[in-house]
Amino acid sequence: MQTDEERAAEVALCCALTCVAGAAYADFFSGWQFAVPVVGGAVVPALLVALTTKRGWRAGRTALLAAAALPVAAGALLLALPGTGVSSVGAAASTVVDGLSGGWAAMLAAGLPADLHGDLLVTPLAASWLACTAAALLAVHTEGPIVPVGPPTVALAAALALTVEAASNRLALAIAFLGVALVLMLVRANRAVTALTEAPPGAAAPSAREARSSSPNAARLHTPAGRVAFGVPLVVGIAVASPLAAGALPPGRGDRLDPRDLRDERLEIDDALTPLVVLKSQLKTDPPRSLFRITVDAGDAPAPDRVRTAALDAYDGALWTTTGDYRRAGQELPGDAALGDASPGGRVHQSIEILDLEGPFLPAMGRPLTIDADADADEALVGFDPVAGNLVSARTSLRGHRYDVYRTVAAPSEEQLAAAT
Repeated sequence: MQTDEERAAEVALCCALTCVAGAAYADFFSGWQFAVPVVGGAVVPALLVALTTKRGWRAGRTALLAAAALPVAAGALLLALPGTGVSSVGAAASTVVDGLSGGWAAMLAAGLPADLHGDLLVTPLAASWLACTAAALLAVHTEGPIVPVGPPTVALAAALALTVEAASNRLALAIAFLGVALVLMLVRANRAVTALTEAPPGAAAPSAREARSSSPNAARLHTPAGRVAFGVPLVVGIAVASPLAAGALPPGRGDRLDPRDLRDERLEIDDALTPLVVLKSQLKTDPPRSLFRITVDAGDAPAPDRVRTAALDAYDGALWTTTGDYRRAGQELPGDAALGDASPGGRVHQSIEILDLEGPFLPAMGRPLTIDADADADEALVGFDPVAGNLVSARTSLRGHRYDVYRTVAAPSEEQLAAAT
């Protein structure tokens, strides 16, 4: 039988384990605000389980209450957290429904790092909520040392599947998760020792002399050192076996499968024709048409000397086209992987207004690092290809479209230029 202190400790460890699993979303979102739904989704159900268990509720009743409270908590969080794009109760309810039914698909389709859109936050919140609820209930109502670790492990696997493209802290995350899991298993193993060595209900507890004379080993198990000695081999064995088993599995060898590659979630744009087909007519237009206007604030950085509309990477013998994978872009855009650790130069701010330019490609000087555009409506979405650095718009007409772009001027060293491929 658990004491109140043991129950509180195990539920707290389940909550901590779920929070560590949710840390996998750190590289998916821009900024630290993602931690609010992850931590809140673990702490609230942990408190709920602890309180209802103390009042004598059964596991099923607590589970139903937690399930009913999930959409309410998600809607309240979307309304309270700034930057989610949710400003009314009706919008919050609609976003929660969309997030619970297809939030995982929206995460696989989003460009990284992603903004804190409401539909993208519901999935991490729900994953933490369900994992912590299940783990805490298993910790309270079961005896197996390993059983409560299962739900947070599933939540971690799901988080890694949704963020594998961006995850850069996998080793630290695995060490932290394994460490908390081992502590939880050790605590539960020690409690199992106590349960095994306690007298059965209705029987008089043996005296210390009787316990030592009848079973010296059992007497030693009653001591804290004995309990630790009993539980440590279990957790050490798991700690040694885990990396060996992980290395032997197919995901541990070679390139890992990225579920994002299995979904064709390109932004719906009209890029069937290369923008080069209209270049000749644009050059012959008399009088010349104003396609766009750019206001540049370079500060102390080198002044840009050209405007890029599109980078075309495929040639079929007749036309240059692009094979870019355009996903919904957030305000922060990924850097150029080809530049590696090249030293960045100064930041250049560009304010761009489209006048008579046909879409879908958006002009910018250099490779953009951040973009500030009106992307609330689906037709106003901006897409970005992290390989070529192209910006595209889903608008049917670009006329009057305004956006601001920041970019940096790369300043590679002589050694980096010599090693460039």
